[in-house]
Amino acid sequence: KSSHSNEPLPGNPKVIATAKFIGGGPSSVVIAFQDSEGEKQELRVSKGDLLKLPLLMEALANADCYVPLDRSDQLELQKTFRTATPSKSVEYSLATGWVKGRFVLPDVTVGQRDTDNPKIKYEVGIGGQDTKHFATAGTLLEWQSTVASPAAHSATITFAISLSLAAALLEPLDIEGGGVHLDGKSSKGKSLTARIGRSVSGPPKLLT
Repeated sequence: KSSHSNEPLPGNPKVIATAKFIGGGPSSVVIAFQDSEGEKQELRVSKGDLLKLPLLMEALANADCYVPLDRSDQLELQKTFRTATPSKSVEYSLATGWVKGRFVLPDVTVGQRDTDNPKIKYEVGIGGQDTKHFATAGTLLEWQSTVASPAAHSATITFAISLSLAAALLEPLDIEGGGVHLDGKSSKGKSLTARIGRSVSGPPKLLT
Protein backbone atom coordinates (compact mmCIF):
# COMPACT_ATOMS: atom_id res chain seq x y z
CA LYS A 1 0.00 0.00 0.00
CA SER A 2 1.19 3.49 -0.75
CA SER A 3 2.07 5.70 2.19
CA HIS A 4 0.47 8.58 0.24
CA SER A 5 -2.96 7.04 0.81
CA ASN A 6 -5.00 7.30 3.97
CA GLU A 7 -4.64 3.59 4.62
CA PRO A 8 -2.03 2.52 7.21
CA LEU A 9 0.97 0.52 6.06
CA PRO A 10 1.01 -3.22 6.77
CA GLY A 11 2.22 -3.72 10.33
CA ASN A 12 1.30 -0.10 11.16
CA PRO A 13 4.86 1.05 11.99
CA LYS A 14 4.95 4.17 14.14
CA VAL A 15 7.24 5.98 16.56
CA ILE A 16 5.98 5.43 20.11
CA ALA A 17 8.81 6.90 22.22
CA THR A 18 12.06 8.80 22.24
CA ALA A 19 15.01 6.93 23.73
CA LYS A 20 18.48 7.40 25.15
CA PHE A 21 21.13 5.31 26.90
CA ILE A 22 21.74 5.72 30.62
CA GLY A 23 25.24 7.10 30.97
CA GLY A 24 25.33 8.62 27.51
CA GLY A 25 24.94 7.48 23.94
CA PRO A 26 23.08 8.30 20.73
CA SER A 27 19.56 9.68 20.94
CA SER A 28 17.04 7.33 19.38
CA VAL A 29 13.40 6.64 18.71
CA VAL A 30 11.42 3.47 19.37
CA ILE A 31 9.35 2.18 16.45
CA ALA A 32 6.49 -0.21 17.18
CA PHE A 33 5.06 -2.49 14.48
CA GLN A 34 3.63 -5.92 13.78
CA ASP A 35 5.93 -8.38 12.03
CA SER A 36 4.97 -10.71 9.17
CA GLU A 37 3.43 -13.15 11.66
CA GLY A 38 1.33 -10.50 13.35
CA GLU A 39 3.48 -10.34 16.50
CA LYS A 40 4.03 -6.96 18.17
CA GLN A 41 7.65 -5.82 17.99
CA GLU A 42 9.71 -2.78 18.92
CA LEU A 43 12.83 -1.47 17.22
CA ARG A 44 15.23 1.17 18.50
CA VAL A 45 16.70 3.34 15.74
CA SER A 46 19.26 6.09 16.39
CA LYS A 47 18.32 9.53 15.16
CA GLY A 48 21.45 9.45 13.03
CA ASP A 49 20.26 6.34 11.18
CA LEU A 50 16.81 7.88 10.94
CA LEU A 51 18.35 10.52 8.64
CA LYS A 52 19.86 7.89 6.33
CA LEU A 53 17.17 6.26 4.22
CA PRO A 54 19.12 3.10 3.25
CA LEU A 55 20.15 2.38 6.86
CA LEU A 56 16.61 3.00 8.11
CA MET A 57 15.03 0.70 5.54
CA GLU A 58 17.65 -1.98 6.20
CA ALA A 59 16.99 -1.84 9.96
CA LEU A 60 13.25 -2.17 9.37
CA ALA A 61 13.66 -5.08 6.97
CA ASN A 62 16.07 -6.92 9.29
CA ALA A 63 13.51 -6.58 12.10
CA ASP A 64 10.80 -8.10 9.86
CA CYS A 65 8.95 -4.81 9.53
CA TYR A 66 7.16 -3.99 6.29
CA VAL A 67 9.26 -1.83 3.95
CA PRO A 68 7.64 -0.04 0.98
CA LEU A 69 9.25 -0.86 -2.37
CA ASP A 70 8.69 2.57 -3.89
CA ARG A 71 11.32 5.15 -2.94
CA SER A 72 8.79 7.96 -2.61
CA ASP A 73 6.83 5.82 -0.14
CA GLN A 74 10.04 5.11 1.77
CA LEU A 75 10.76 8.83 1.98
CA GLU A 76 7.22 9.50 3.21
CA LEU A 77 7.62 6.84 5.91
CA GLN A 78 10.99 8.30 6.93
CA LYS A 79 9.38 11.76 7.18
CA THR A 80 6.61 10.34 9.36
CA PHE A 81 9.19 8.89 11.74
CA ARG A 82 11.33 12.04 11.80
CA THR A 83 8.44 14.41 12.52
CA ALA A 84 6.78 12.24 15.18
CA THR A 85 6.45 13.80 18.64
CA PRO A 86 5.76 10.93 21.05
CA SER A 87 4.92 11.72 24.66
CA LYS A 88 6.62 8.62 26.04
CA SER A 89 10.34 8.02 26.51
CA VAL A 90 12.62 5.07 27.21
CA GLU A 91 16.02 4.89 28.91
CA TYR A 92 18.17 1.88 27.95
CA SER A 93 20.60 0.24 30.34
CA LEU A 94 23.58 -1.85 29.23
CA ALA A 95 23.69 -3.51 32.64
CA THR A 96 21.24 -5.68 34.51
CA GLY A 97 20.50 -5.15 38.18
CA TRP A 98 19.35 -2.08 40.08
CA VAL A 99 18.96 1.01 37.90
CA LYS A 100 17.21 4.10 39.26
CA GLY A 101 15.23 2.11 41.79
CA ARG A 102 14.15 -0.61 39.39
CA PHE A 103 15.63 -4.07 38.82
CA VAL A 104 16.52 -4.52 35.16
CA LEU A 105 16.54 -7.96 33.52
CA PRO A 106 16.91 -8.72 29.79
CA ASP A 107 13.19 -9.34 29.23
CA VAL A 108 11.53 -7.39 32.04
CA THR A 109 12.13 -4.51 34.46
CA VAL A 110 10.88 -5.38 37.93
CA GLY A 111 9.22 -2.60 39.91
CA GLN A 112 8.24 -0.62 36.83
CA ARG A 113 4.68 0.69 36.58
CA ASP A 114 2.64 1.24 33.43
CA THR A 115 2.53 4.95 34.22
CA ASP A 116 6.31 5.36 34.60
CA ASN A 117 7.82 7.77 32.10
CA PRO A 118 10.53 7.20 31.12
CA LYS A 119 10.49 3.43 31.05
CA ILE A 120 13.80 1.63 31.70
CA LYS A 121 14.74 -1.32 29.49
CA TYR A 122 17.79 -3.50 28.96
CA GLU A 123 19.68 -3.53 25.68
CA VAL A 124 22.79 -5.50 24.94
CA GLY A 125 25.54 -3.60 23.20
CA ILE A 126 29.23 -2.84 23.28
CA GLY A 127 30.20 -3.33 26.89
CA GLY A 128 26.82 -4.90 27.64
CA GLN A 129 26.33 -8.10 29.57
CA ASP A 130 25.84 -11.50 28.00
CA THR A 131 22.16 -12.39 28.32
CA LYS A 132 22.80 -16.15 28.11
CA HIS A 133 23.30 -16.04 31.89
CA PHE A 134 19.62 -15.17 32.22
CA ALA A 135 16.94 -17.46 30.86
CA THR A 136 13.27 -18.20 31.33
CA ALA A 137 12.02 -21.77 31.09
CA GLY A 138 8.57 -22.91 32.12
CA THR A 139 6.48 -20.94 34.58
CA LEU A 140 6.87 -19.74 38.15
CA LEU A 141 4.23 -22.26 39.26
CA GLU A 142 6.17 -25.11 37.64
CA TRP A 143 9.40 -24.01 39.31
CA GLN A 144 7.66 -23.74 42.67
CA SER A 145 6.13 -27.22 42.41
CA THR A 146 9.08 -29.11 40.86
CA VAL A 147 12.07 -27.29 42.40
CA ALA A 148 11.23 -25.09 45.37
CA SER A 149 8.69 -27.36 47.03
CA PRO A 150 10.90 -30.50 47.06
CA ALA A 151 13.84 -28.34 48.15
CA ALA A 152 12.02 -27.62 51.41
CA HIS A 153 13.13 -31.07 52.59
CA SER A 154 16.81 -30.05 52.39
CA ALA A 155 18.17 -27.22 54.51
CA THR A 156 21.25 -26.94 52.28
CA ILE A 157 19.30 -26.65 49.03
CA THR A 158 16.85 -24.22 50.62
CA PHE A 159 19.86 -22.14 51.70
CA ALA A 160 21.25 -22.17 48.13
CA ILE A 161 17.94 -20.93 46.71
CA SER A 162 17.76 -18.28 49.42
CA LEU A 163 21.24 -17.04 48.51
CA SER A 164 20.22 -16.58 44.87
CA LEU A 165 17.07 -14.71 45.84
CA ALA A 166 18.93 -12.56 48.38
CA ALA A 167 21.49 -11.40 45.81
CA ALA A 168 19.03 -8.89 44.37
CA LEU A 169 18.54 -7.32 47.81
CA LEU A 170 22.18 -6.46 48.52
CA GLU A 171 22.21 -3.08 46.81
CA PRO A 172 18.95 -1.59 48.18
CA LEU A 173 19.88 -2.79 51.69
CA ASP A 174 23.46 -1.53 51.29
CA ILE A 175 24.91 -4.91 52.27
CA GLU A 176 28.28 -6.16 51.06
CA GLY A 177 28.25 -9.38 49.01
CA GLY A 178 30.01 -12.57 49.94
CA GLY A 179 30.27 -16.25 49.20
CA VAL A 180 29.60 -19.66 50.71
CA HIS A 181 31.88 -22.68 50.40
CA LEU A 182 30.15 -26.05 50.18
CA ASP A 183 32.48 -28.67 51.64
CA GLY A 184 32.04 -32.42 51.44
CA LYS A 185 33.05 -35.63 49.76
CA SER A 186 32.36 -36.38 46.12
CA SER A 187 28.80 -37.33 45.08
CA LYS A 188 27.21 -35.83 48.18
CA GLY A 189 25.08 -33.26 46.33
CA LYS A 190 27.29 -30.17 46.24
CA SER A 191 26.97 -29.65 42.46
CA LEU A 192 23.26 -30.44 42.54
CA THR A 193 22.77 -27.87 45.31
CA ALA A 194 24.63 -25.21 43.30
CA ARG A 195 22.66 -25.99 40.14
CA ILE A 196 19.34 -25.72 41.94
CA GLY A 197 20.39 -22.39 43.40
CA ARG A 198 21.42 -21.28 39.90
CA SER A 199 17.96 -22.14 38.57
CA VAL A 200 16.59 -18.97 40.20
CA SER A 201 18.04 -16.75 37.45
CA GLY A 202 19.24 -19.00 34.63
CA PRO A 203 19.91 -22.47 33.29
CA PRO A 204 21.97 -24.72 35.61
CA LYS A 205 24.17 -25.82 32.68
CA LEU A 206 25.83 -22.38 32.76
CA LEU A 207 27.09 -23.00 36.28
CA THR A 208 30.80 -22.18 36.46
